[in-house]
Amino acid sequence: MDVDELALEYFERIRAIAPRGPYRLAGYSFGGNVAHAIAARLVEEGEEVELLALLDPAPLSGRRDASGTAAFGPEEEAAVRAEQTAFFAELRDEGGDDPDLRAAIRASRGVLGLDDRATVEAIVASHAWASALMAASASPVTAVPTLLFIAGREEPAASGWGMRLGDDTETTVLDADHSGIVAPAAWEQIGPAISRHLEKGR
Repeated sequence: MDVDELALEYFERIRAIAPRGPYRLAGYSFGGNVAHAIAARLVEEGEEVELLALLDPAPLSGRRDASGTAAFGPEEEAAVRAEQTAFFAELRDEGGDDPDLRAAIRASRGVLGLDDRATVEAIVASHAWASALMAASASPVTAVPTLLFIAGREEPAASGWGMRLGDDTETTVLDADHSGIVAPAAWEQIGPAISRHLEKGR
């Protein structure tokens, strides 16, 4: 499987619920790659994509690393495991002094109360699976109204979209790292930008 095949599954589910557009799509990181592929397929089917919001996805080149495998080796696996283990340690303390984390725990309705170790391993496996799909995929070329949000504190991987997006693309560089681009502070900029775009289209 690659990202295009995964996008086709979502495409079919979307069309089952909403057979006609216009469509609005958004995706963060790997989800941005999937949203972009869905947008391309919708356009191929003659549908209108009113908005594509991309939150710091890196464009996919379809190239694997020198060994022919996905770029999710032992170091990446260890980093994800350590990050998620630390996160669940905070959860055990009900979020400590972080009101946003405490609110997330309450909103999860028990989902975040799953066994820490099993959940961490499931997250690591999910990262490995997504990485393999990305390594086997290439981002399509499509031209739809796009808002591209880039994490300015990271290496500018997301800035390589170039000709894969059309002329109707607005790029915003945020003062955040990759994970911080979906934090409340970043959404204070992302949310209004999306609202302005939708209001402009009315």
